[in-house]
Amino acid sequence: EGMARVGPRSVIAADGTEREVDTIIFGTGFHVTDLPASAHVRGRDGTSLADLWHGSPRAHRGTTVAGFPNLFLLTGPNTGLGHNSIIYMIESQLSYIIDALNMVDEHGAAGVEVLPDAQAAYNDDVQRRMEGTVWTSGGCASWYLDASGRNATLWPGHTWNFRRLTRRFDAASYRLIAPAPERVPIAA
Repeated sequence: EGMARVGPRSVIAADGTEREVDTIIFGTGFHVTDLPASAHVRGRDGTSLADLWHGSPRAHRGTTVAGFPNLFLLTGPNTGLGHNSIIYMIESQLSYIIDALNMVDEHGAAGVEVLPDAQAAYNDDVQRRMEGTVWTSGGCASWYLDASGRNATLWPGHTWNFRRLTRRFDAASYRLIAPAPERVPIAA
């Protein structure tokens, strides 16, 4: 059955069948700036990625999104390539995510969330570096550009620069999420 909704620790099918899950992987196909799954992914305040992004995806280091704790993207915004192997970018992101998860574990935290200012500064820098590239200049329309003309798809530089940025988790750009207090059952 198709997925009807996602619970706190489970996926509920259209027929009502509930399955406990640890991880959900969306295989979205070839939608670049209008990711179909983004309508189903909701952040801390209930906002969906689709409502947040409005067809112009943004993420910190192409991997995390402010307001969406413990959400890690692979091949997220501005990680695509027109000149090299995406596998290199995915490997870089995986290293970054593993570092993040190790930090969460080391601190006994419930998770991690990128700070909005860090995400905004990162995206501003990516777009500044995108200016004047063949991917954005000259009036050429392509699937790399979103409806507003912003390139939310490609990485604007050498892959080794992305690897350098994701070599270590930049903890200063994040806040740790405190674990939920343990619930003690009330004796009857």
